[in-house]
Amino acid sequence: MSAMNQPIAFFNGQWISASAAAISLDDAGFVQGTAVAEQLRTFGGKLFRLREHLARLAYSLEIVSVEPGMTLDELAGIAEELAARNHALLPPGDDLGLSIVVTPGVYPTFAPPAQGDSPISVDTEIGTVPQPRPIVCLHTYRLPFHLWVKKYREGQRLVTTGVEQVSQRCWPPALKCRSRMHYYLADRQAAAIDPQARALLLDAQGFVVEASTANVLIYRGKGLLSPPLSKILHGISLSVVTELAGQLGIPFTERDLTIDDLSAADEVLLTSTSVCILPVTQLNGRPIGAGRPDRTFSELMRAWSALVGLDIIAQAELQAHAKVETRIRNTRDGTSHQGESLSPASEEATRQGLEHTANSSGNHGVALQGGAKSGALSGDSAPIDPDLAAVVAAWPTLPEATRQSIVAAVKVATADRPANGPRQGVGLPARPNG
Repeated sequence: MSAMNQPIAFFNGQWISASAAAISLDDAGFVQGTAVAEQLRTFGGKLFRLREHLARLAYSLEIVSVEPGMTLDELAGIAEELAARNHALLPPGDDLGLSIVVTPGVYPTFAPPAQGDSPISVDTEIGTVPQPRPIVCLHTYRLPFHLWVKKYREGQRLVTTGVEQVSQRCWPPALKCRSRMHYYLADRQAAAIDPQARALLLDAQGFVVEASTANVLIYRGKGLLSPPLSKILHGISLSVVTELAGQLGIPFTERDLTIDDLSAADEVLLTSTSVCILPVTQLNGRPIGAGRPDRTFSELMRAWSALVGLDIIAQAELQAHAKVETRIRNTRDGTSHQGESLSPASEEATRQGLEHTANSSGNHGVALQGGAKSGALSGDSAPIDPDLAAVVAAWPTLPEATRQSIVAAVKVATADRPANGPRQGVGLPARPNG
C-alpha cells in the first residue's frame, strides 16, 4: 500500500502516518494513565455529534487542568479533515471510529530539565523542572462491527462482580479518561463467570451506575429510567436516546436503580458511541423481560437509523459479512495481512456463522445508503449450532494459539472424511444489490 493510501493521524500539530503515531515511555498518559479522551464514530463518513464530544472533552480537560494549546474550533476542523481523509480509504458502506487523546505530556519525574519546552515549572522529587507540553493526538480505526453484530439480534449478557465503580471522591463521574483499570478487572471477573458477559458496575451503596464503557437504561411500564445523571458519565449516546425517546413519546426519568430494578425491567439497554444501543437479554444468568431484544430497543434503533440516514443494524451485518469475505479472498490470493488468514476449517465456520446471523435478521424498513436494506443477507441455509456460532463470533479476537488448537481438533475429528468431498449446507448468501 502506498503512503498516499495509508491512514493518517494528527499528532501534536503534524499530520503523520497513523502507524508512526506513538507516545514516549515517559509520557504521563503511559506512566500514570492520565489521559483525557473522547471516542466518536462516523455515519456515512460524517462525524456524529462532534460538538457535543468536544464540549465534554473541554470539561474533562478543565477538571485535570490541562490546556491542549488549541481551540475547540481548531480541534473540530482537524477531526473533520481526519475523518474525511481516512474514510475515503474505506470500502463503500464502511465507517470509522475516531479517538481524541490528550495527555499532560512527559511525567515530570522522568523529564531531564533540558527537555522542558514551557516556561511553566513544577516542583518534583528531583528538583524544579519545566512543565512539559501536552500531547494531543487524533487517530481513526475501522469500526469492528463483527464484535457486536450478533448482539443486536441476541442481546448482551451482564453480570455483577466484586469491582465497584470509582468513587466520586477519586474523580468526578463527568470526567472521561483512560484510567480504566476497574473496567478491565470487572470484565475479567465477568468473563470468568460467563465468557459472553460484560460487567455491570455498582457504587459503594449498591446502586447501579453503568456497565463497562456503557451507560445503562431500563424500560419498565411506560417509560425509560436512568441512574441519576449526577452519578454517571454524561454519555453522548445516552443524550441521543433521551432525545429520540421524547420524539417517540416515551417518558424519561432518573433515579437510583437497584439490581432488583434491572431484574424486574421489561427491557434493559446499553448506550455507547460505536454500537449506539445494545439490548440486554440476561442479567446474572436470568433473562430480562422476554429474554430477547424487544419493542423499545427496536423503536429507538429505527429512530436513530432515521436520524443518521442509514440502517445501523443492517450496516453492521453487511460490513461484518464483507470483512470475512475479504479475509477469505486475501488468504486465497496470498495477500492477507498479519492476523487475517483463515484456515479452510475456520473459513467454513465463518461462512456458516454469517448465514446464521443473516437468517435471523429482520427488516427494519430503513434504507441503507447505497440501497441495501436490513434483511438483505437472508439465505436458505439451515441455522448452525449455537456453540459453533459462538466460536465464529469470537474467532477474530482469539489468540493465534487458540485458533490453531481449534483447527487441529477439527482436522483430527474429520480425518476420516474424503479429502475433496462436497461440503454440505455451505454457501454464502447472495450479495445484496447496491
